[in-house]
Amino acid sequence: MVLRGGIDKQVAERIKSAASHMVQNLMDNDSAMATLSRMISIDPTLYDHSASVAMFSTVMARRQFGDKMPIRDVEILAQSGLYHDAGKSCVPNAILNKPGAFTPEEFEVMKGHVHHGFRELSIAIHAGAPIDPLVAQVAIEHHERFTGKGYPYGKRGRFEDDAENGIHPYSRIISIADAYSALLMKRVYKPALPAEKALELMEKSAPDDFDPMIFEPFVASVKLSLNALRDAREREKTKGNIYMVDKGDSIAAKIAESRKAEAVKSAVTKPKIGA
Repeated sequence: MVLRGGIDKQVAERIKSAASHMVQNLMDNDSAMATLSRMISIDPTLYDHSASVAMFSTVMARRQFGDKMPIRDVEILAQSGLYHDAGKSCVPNAILNKPGAFTPEEFEVMKGHVHHGFRELSIAIHAGAPIDPLVAQVAIEHHERFTGKGYPYGKRGRFEDDAENGIHPYSRIISIADAYSALLMKRVYKPALPAEKALELMEKSAPDDFDPMIFEPFVASVKLSLNALRDAREREKTKGNIYMVDKGDSIAAKIAESRKAEAVKSAVTKPKIGA
């Protein structure tokens, strides 16, 4: 709705409700990072980019601030994730979905989505939509980088240390979630990466782009979550069989085939009486 239909009071009410529901369901879910990572890398249509950014940001906020961050503030952060790319509705589709690298001119057009998003959100806020002004600030700041190499203003460091030139903490969280989610998803110009590879790439290629006080706990949290999910899957393997069924195959036939193979294997390996 945000990207296709514009932002009005009705859309804002639904986004606010969705963000609240999301926060309530993710705040204490220890396996959320791994589960979301797997689902997005397998099929990004399960959770599109903006939704995944909102969800990752919600979990990150819980890990970073714990109970010190009021639920209302976490909900504003979740809304920021849902709205962060709202300005892409103003970018021509030929550029937005270009399969190859951008020309310098095309990249300038693409970078303009942060200004478009800020403008669209500001207009909606002025018209009475229930959107916190911080959401608009995140929309224009989410491509700023901790070392000052981002856009549109080249802000650097923390807002808490420099209110004029620093980056708001919500924007610093969203920027990490945005980069991670984008790596997980298949795009016309890149394949989807598994969670482990996405993390490795972020750690090696641009670790200084992100606030280390947020990025390092994020990496540790995702790795811990992935390990927990992996262990849970290993335990499940000991409880029963998983049958891989190709499209058009009979499930019953596949199970029968598997059981027949197990019976043959058992007969071959069973020791003979008196041997």
